[in-house]
Amino acid sequence: MTFRRDIHGLRAIAVLIVVLYHFDVPGFTGGFVGVDVFFVISGFLMTQVIAGGLERGRFDLASFYAARARRIVPALLALHAALLLFGLLWLLPSDLSDLCKSIASSTAFVSNLLFWRQYGYFSSFSQEKWLLHTWSLSVEWQFYLLYPLLLLLLKRVAAGRFMRAGLVLACALSAAACVAATAWKPTAAFYLLPTRAWEMLGGGLLVMFPRPWPYRRLMFLVGLQLIAACVLLYDTSTLFPGYAALPPVLGAMLVIASQGGELPLLEARPMQYLGEISYSLYLWHWPFTVAARQWHLPFDVIDTLAMGAASLLCAQLSYTLVETRTRKVGRGDNSDMRRLVPSAVGLGLIGLAIWYGGGLTERLPVLAVENDALRVIHPEPTCEFQDPFCAAGPRDADAVLFWGDSHVKHLLPALDDLRARRQVPIKALFGATDACPPVRGLVGGACLAHNERVFARARKADVRTVVLASIWTPYFRARLYEPGSRSTLCRQTPEGCEQFESSADAFAYLKQQLTADLGALTAEGKRVFVTMQVPLQSREVAKDMALRFWHEQPLEPPQPTSRHREATAELDGVLNDVSEQTGVILIDPAAVLCDDTRCEYERDRLALYLDNNHLTAQGARLLERVLSPIFALHGP
Repeated sequence: MTFRRDIHGLRAIAVLIVVLYHFDVPGFTGGFVGVDVFFVISGFLMTQVIAGGLERGRFDLASFYAARARRIVPALLALHAALLLFGLLWLLPSDLSDLCKSIASSTAFVSNLLFWRQYGYFSSFSQEKWLLHTWSLSVEWQFYLLYPLLLLLLKRVAAGRFMRAGLVLACALSAAACVAATAWKPTAAFYLLPTRAWEMLGGGLLVMFPRPWPYRRLMFLVGLQLIAACVLLYDTSTLFPGYAALPPVLGAMLVIASQGGELPLLEARPMQYLGEISYSLYLWHWPFTVAARQWHLPFDVIDTLAMGAASLLCAQLSYTLVETRTRKVGRGDNSDMRRLVPSAVGLGLIGLAIWYGGGLTERLPVLAVENDALRVIHPEPTCEFQDPFCAAGPRDADAVLFWGDSHVKHLLPALDDLRARRQVPIKALFGATDACPPVRGLVGGACLAHNERVFARARKADVRTVVLASIWTPYFRARLYEPGSRSTLCRQTPEGCEQFESSADAFAYLKQQLTADLGALTAEGKRVFVTMQVPLQSREVAKDMALRFWHEQPLEPPQPTSRHREATAELDGVLNDVSEQTGVILIDPAAVLCDDTRCEYERDRLALYLDNNHLTAQGARLLERVLSPIFALHGP
């Protein structure tokens, strides 16, 4: 296979835009498409290897797998070992356990399945996963396992006459699945091989349909512009992959087909250098991003330069000490697999042992362990059946519909206790989706359609009570303590998604929409409750307390009540006006969590918050007094 310097340069572009995206550099909000460029490159190169070997009658499946393992596994294991050592010294048990779970799944190349079952790629929770970026390696490895088998099968069917047609069909089916799943299950579409394989197969089609492409310079420039447009115009609100993945994939295919467009850009020395270390750079940059987020660094110019320098240094060391040494094995010599496979298995088993062992809690004092254990993600409701949302209780009973985001879920310990005390059967419906405020007409992820479905269900006759809960203010004001900062969402209009001009504009829309919708519900005789905003904290409370007990540091003083009231003044004004106009009942968590001077965040040296805004089970149960009116008409 002829070495392609232009592909090396394209690798440099791909890794560069991914790194700059993860470092929050302005102008690179869509840099995640760099992974799609990598997928196209991988598909192109692997098809060259496999198809070329099959054509010459010299393709050996075991040698192919060994070569892929030799290319990917050693540098990955080096990263795993370094992170494991770091975790043993500095991570709390829950964080170490989570890291080791990721190490085990990444070693087995199934981390994409792990992260698929947890959170979406763009979720704030995902951004703290030390090995989140290995999802793409798992997808590629799964492709490497299955792709040669597919080509071998197509080669043997009718002497290979349908190989091209088979690949075109496979690519089309995968692309169709991607589009369908992105609209239906976007997280699955993002992480799973069946909805990503078409990107790699697209690269393979360039090999299967070779031709002397004319206008190569134009193809090159158009391809780069497609990739650049995605980097500039996409962001975390883009429904991806779906149709949105087509431009970067097509752009990468055009660049590869153009062979650099007879221009020197991709063959420049800096591009060749970045292309050479691109794999190690991809591996090492993400942990520095996670560390910076966990240490609450502002990602300013100095932070970005420091992370970039550290990533390049580690990438160079990984490339020199690991990658180059493992590539020196001769063709057909798979003896190094006798060392590589046991090393991978051993490290994976260590990860499993620490994960199952709870993160080696013996390293920490008891109070540190107890507070760290409170950092479990808010519970999910118990689903006995779908109606059409998660439901529990008798199917024919009067219903209480809970509508909101994760702030519905963090109240579940209190709600479940209160519901269990009622002697009259109650059907609980949970129309709650993370990061979706219970306000119709707002666009963000799948919120628009979800809220329409919930509101339609709320108007059914069996629903007697509707309860809204949300984090509220951060949706309508990007920076909590800056009243002028803009909303993070937009409203749906006939012309499309319209950004709010200011937080005042966003809160005016909130008042208008809640007045209309909740007024309609109360006019139909339904009781409607709205929980006001839980006092937000400036830090992840349970984690902060665990670290302070671990390092024998004093606890932070509670925040003043006045600060909470200042942060929620606009929201409180809106909700009070809505209550006066519609008759909805307001539930104020601050009435329990705050007194006249301060808002507590711990009780008996145990955290009341699992992060900076979600309550622990203990914190939620403190609110039972103010939540009890929800069930007042459903039993004694």
